[in-house]
Amino acid sequence: PLLLSSGGNGDGDGDGEDSTSDDDDRNAELRRVLNALRHARREEKEATGGANRTSVAAFFLRSMSELESFACLEIFTRRHAPTYFSRCLSGARSGAALVRASIEVVDPAYSATLDERVFENCCALPLVASFLSCAKPIDEVVVLWDLLLAMGPHFIILLVVALVLDRKTTDLSSLQPLKMAELDGNRVGRIALDLLPRIPPPLDDLIKRHTKVDVDNNDIRSCARQLLLLQQQQQKRPLLR
Repeated sequence: PLLLSSGGNGDGDGDGEDSTSDDDDRNAELRRVLNALRHARREEKEATGGANRTSVAAFFLRSMSELESFACLEIFTRRHAPTYFSRCLSGARSGAALVRASIEVVDPAYSATLDERVFENCCALPLVASFLSCAKPIDEVVVLWDLLLAMGPHFIILLVVALVLDRKTTDLSSLQPLKMAELDGNRVGRIALDLLPRIPPPLDDLIKRHTKVDVDNNDIRSCARQLLLLQQQQQKRPLLR
């Protein structure tokens, strides 16, 4: 299995000229991988158009060679999460709506305190679109990437839900990547795994499908409303004696 936390090309702490040289080398590697991907997919106008491919490629380069990184990136963008790399980031936009819907189902009281549009567009979207690579510190994000690659790209939804519920703040600015406090990868990962049995099958199906096929955000919101209604009905149902 691929374990990004094993180090690989991400090793080597230097300073001064050595550090600058390392950065230049990594940037050159990143450009070559992205150019190779663009060339390989040149016939597919919608493919690999998202800006998030840069951050994903950088994560692969962290632990493997250029050739291996290109192979993994090509498979990841083509087979496992193609909707996330369309020019309009359709998968990521659906992912942001799924984060909101999941919170609404597992914690309705907290969800009611969140401004839907601000939360989805300014908080959830950058986190899911970048597969958390915009969070910090990088070593803790790598821990979550190990779990993400083990569970599948769709698991990014529960990782972001776990991150948000771990903070449980009404100050949405603190959930934006540039202002977000450092995360604890192991803690967020445990919360995400604990959330798995709490996601009802209809919502779980949308989560699993959204990385490969386009999912309408209206369908996501409708699903969440129906699940909430079902929960309310079950709570009101008298206990059998």
